[in-house]
Amino acid sequence: VSVILRISGTAWLGPNTVNSINMVAGRVMADGPYRFVRNPLYIGLWCMVVAMAFLMPATGALFAIALVTLFMVRLTLGEESFLTQRIGESYTAYLLAVPRFIPRLRGAPVATGSKPHWLRASLAELMPIGVFVGIVVFARNYDLALAGRIILVFFGASLVVRAFLPGSVISSVPER
Repeated sequence: VSVILRISGTAWLGPNTVNSINMVAGRVMADGPYRFVRNPLYIGLWCMVVAMAFLMPATGALFAIALVTLFMVRLTLGEESFLTQRIGESYTAYLLAVPRFIPRLRGAPVATGSKPHWLRASLAELMPIGVFVGIVVFARNYDLALAGRIILVFFGASLVVRAFLPGSVISSVPER
């Protein structure tokens, strides 16, 4: 679930927006998963942490889940305030129509016609893919060390790919 939410959220919103170090406000995104839930990326992150919690000691797992939940809620409230100020009435209508964290399949707003960027999104979201692969390997072999190495390899690959994606934060920094 985490991989699907992360990739689809990134495909519709765009890797440049998702990976931006600054909050970005353009227009309301009400296509793809954003028609059913306002924060599919954060739900995907939360699911990824819960999945990784199975590889952790119980106290560390509970701490990680609580910390990510607190971070997500705080960040979401800040983003909603920012977007309400920047976008205004259309975003306020979106807030009323689409739930924050628990998807609602009925009553979704009409799609606006945006097009997803699946390949770029898949490349930008290598980390959740790595967590998925690592957990599958662990579930099959019970080899925690191997699962951890797989996750680290995908994490490193995600950093490299993000640096070279067109329009990424790193590749768009002007040279001096």
